[in-house]
Amino acid sequence: RGDTPVLALLNTDGSGERVLTRPEEIEMLASDWSNDGEWILGSCRFNPSDRYSTCAMPVSAGGNTSRVRVIASDPKRNLFNQRYSPDQKWIAFLAHDLMYSSTSTVYVIPAGGGAWRALTDGASFDDKPRWGPDGRVLYYVSSREGVKNVWARRFDAASGAAIGEPFPVTAFRSAQFLVSSQAVQMDIAVTSTHLVIPMSESRSDIWMLDHLER
Repeated sequence: RGDTPVLALLNTDGSGERVLTRPEEIEMLASDWSNDGEWILGSCRFNPSDRYSTCAMPVSAGGNTSRVRVIASDPKRNLFNQRYSPDQKWIAFLAHDLMYSSTSTVYVIPAGGGAWRALTDGASFDDKPRWGPDGRVLYYVSSREGVKNVWARRFDAASGAAIGEPFPVTAFRSAQFLVSSQAVQMDIAVTSTHLVIPMSESRSDIWMLDHLER
């Protein structure tokens, strides 16, 4: 269907390309891979008029879209940026209502499907949810104070409940250094000791010219 992307697998040396989806059957935007390598997680839709759902596709499906599992869906919102928790028991994602494009909400659900648990309040645009290495903290980019920064919220992996209130991780306020405005293209990464985030830097100078009459 026109420019519908195709999901494919390659060996690490670039050989052995294997197409997993066909444009006329499904659009799958991959965002994560299960630890055992058996499932690809991401956003999918079966028709251009559909909203994107949270879906998991077995690598062994070999193009058989009937084996795609729709884990969460909403007729009014697109679901994006899915990530498995480190213990593979939970999935984090964001829900974005196109009627309210300036806001979104980060949710967590059981990996097999079930009740949605909101990690953010939906009053600002929250994006790119990423798990900490131990699965006890979920990080995300938020515009909740008018400027994009990385925020986080603690998470109880046993009960699936948020703990405490969201807290800021970064505090960029100057126009000179800001989190990248390229919301779709940008990403963040979290290690046991570091946070990796794309930044933009802006500088300017004011010049004074003398003797303009010359």
